[in-house]
Amino acid sequence: MAAPANVSTTAVDPLLARAFAALDESGAAWCVLRGEDQLERPPHDVDLLVARDAIAAAAAALARVGFAPLPLRSRHRLFAGYGADEDRWLVLDVVTELAYGRPPTLRLPIATAVLERRVRLHDIPLLELEDRFWTELLHVSLDRRDVPLPVGRRLSTLAEQIGGSSSGPVAAAIDSIFGKDARRRMLELAAHGEWDALRAVTVSGTTARPSRRIPGFGLVRRLRGRFGRAGVSVALVGPDGAGKSTVAAGLVEAVPLRARRLYMGLQAGASIPGKTWTPPAGGAAPRRRRRPLPLRLVRQWRRLFRLARRSVAASVMLRTGRLVVFDRYAYDAEVHWSNADGLGGRVRRWLIRQAVIKPDVVVFLDVPGEITFARKREHSPELLELRRQRYLELAARLEHAHVVDGTLPPDEVRARVTALVWSAYASKHERRRPSHRQETV
Repeated sequence: MAAPANVSTTAVDPLLARAFAALDESGAAWCVLRGEDQLERPPHDVDLLVARDAIAAAAAALARVGFAPLPLRSRHRLFAGYGADEDRWLVLDVVTELAYGRPPTLRLPIATAVLERRVRLHDIPLLELEDRFWTELLHVSLDRRDVPLPVGRRLSTLAEQIGGSSSGPVAAAIDSIFGKDARRRMLELAAHGEWDALRAVTVSGTTARPSRRIPGFGLVRRLRGRFGRAGVSVALVGPDGAGKSTVAAGLVEAVPLRARRLYMGLQAGASIPGKTWTPPAGGAAPRRRRRPLPLRLVRQWRRLFRLARRSVAASVMLRTGRLVVFDRYAYDAEVHWSNADGLGGRVRRWLIRQAVIKPDVVVFLDVPGEITFARKREHSPELLELRRQRYLELAARLEHAHVVDGTLPPDEVRARVTALVWSAYASKHERRRPSHRQETV
């Protein structure tokens, strides 16, 4: 059988090559659905077909090389990988069934037969030529509203190459649904590039079929996809002026997960980083109230309650697959109160450690004291340098702690932290057993 038209003979994107190698090592039956001529630099998601009984092994293999699942928003299973060198994301759109339409109006239960006929070209598993043509033709006519010029030319070329010799499983399924005359008509329209007429033929054939959708099933599927997902949390710590808020904002914008920033410092800050409560200027002085307990004890319990409350909120967010970014963290107590060696100081630090949720990743932004002082003009260079050394000592003792040079350009710092966060997210999903779920094109 001839090779599909316009198959790229150049190297595959390195990040994508890691994913392909992992899928091969997992033993799963899989292949590229379309876009094989753009694998060197994919401009969009890469569509893959994986055998249904191998999706769990494929998901675990992808997680091992840094491709972690995104929370489901459709019937597709999406895996995202991050390349820190180029600061670039790559998404794999993995399905286990050939189905078309939104919602699916045409299902072809022939994925196993199609995968058995796949071919390897330039060490990349692809659909057989005839199956490649018919699956992309159905995708163009039922899933897309426009036909890009390169796609139209490729389909027209393949239609002329195939001619009337269609005998594969996809063509047989089309014959059973639309009829042989309709299939020949579809082939003729594709050869001449008459896409509007082709769309009318396929849509008329699918709308005549009764819908098999179960009422309320879509809502149940969306709720299942929203809850029970494993998110990831990162704590950004360091001296004042290290750039924590800048990195936190960059993470929220860059990582393809719903994200939330939480202030987890020792001061009475709001849930928005850098926002602390200050009394209004002017006006009458606030009325002093009698306190039944010493002021320091009251403040301490208020601090513990605030940290515990936000830790509970963070736990709920993590259960819905979110990214939680802690701008500052309770580890500041280990640095700022390190001189309090008495019983009271040790008890305060212990209570704070018990009140907060443990982050998946801890990132210490390492910046010399002279630079942090020049950035914010707070405290003194000597005090900031002392706190920096204490942070480094703490990082050496903590699990999942990483030190990142905060003097690098902001984009490079954010890229390094993003790589650490996504690696932790992928590792968490590597340990989880991927759930079996029906997926569609």
